Amino acid sequence: MADLTVLSYNVWGIFGPSKKRFRRIAQYLNAAARKYDVDVIVLNEVLWGSQYDFFARQMGDWKPINDPFFRKKVPLIRAGGNGVMVLLNVNRGLRIGKVEHHTFERAVSFDRLASKGFTHVPIITKEGVECNLFATHLQAEYVYSVLGKQFKMQSWSENERRTIRAQLNQMASRGRRLPNSFYVGDMNTDDLHLFQSVGLHSAMCQGNLCGTFFGDGDDKAQHLDHILTHEPQPNRLRMLYNEELKTLSDHFPIVMRLHFTKPK
Repeated sequence: MADLTVLSYNVWGIFGPSKKRFRRIAQYLNAAARKYDVDVIVLNEVLWGSQYDFFARQMGDWKPINDPFFRKKVPLIRAGGNGVMVLLNVNRGLRIGKVEHHTFERAVSFDRLASKGFTHVPIITKEGVECNLFATHLQAEYVYSVLGKQFKMQSWSENERRTIRAQLNQMASRGRRLPNSFYVGDMNTDDLHLFQSVGLHSAMCQGNLCGTFFGDGDDKAQHLDHILTHEPQPNRLRMLYNEELKTLSDHFPIVMRLHFTKPK
């Protein structure tokens, strides 16, 4: 038996790049990691090389173990990758296997430009238990605004939902063949039935007073950030909420302690 505590946070939000804001995020992450005894941090929307380097410097004992820019839309510039950054606590006695990056086979709307995909990180705990992290950011559901009114194009919305399912299935088909696979990041949906349709379970408690995403002005509806597993976990996912975090991103961080067993 081994435990692994994971924190996930979409850090970009609606505020644009700012060193001051990123410094505050790094300070918060370091404090939250100590408080909740975190082993792995997954960040979404680290979209530029300068942001990646900044977090790598500011996170102290946390080592970045992947390259978010593995598939660049702009040649020779460290930008345009999938924006998923994975950091590991170097003091935890964790060992890392071969890190692999995969681009999703399917994307629609503006996500065609984003090179979204997933990073697979095999992790061996100090107890010798193999766990397999799939860090990702799935297809977005776009809301369009005309003359101050927001709407969704129904045909696009349905296509986006089918795309999310295809992306989940692409990851889960790999994870099913490996022990203790878990999937972390901004899933861009709160549809638990969609997760279950590909054999995955979210530990998100739907009774939370607010969602993990509040960028559309409604902070009660959408739980977009998840930690998914093939088998239900005994612990619930915790959403970290305070008023200061509302000034850092349009998402709230989530954290969860996972329990894994050594395969027989």
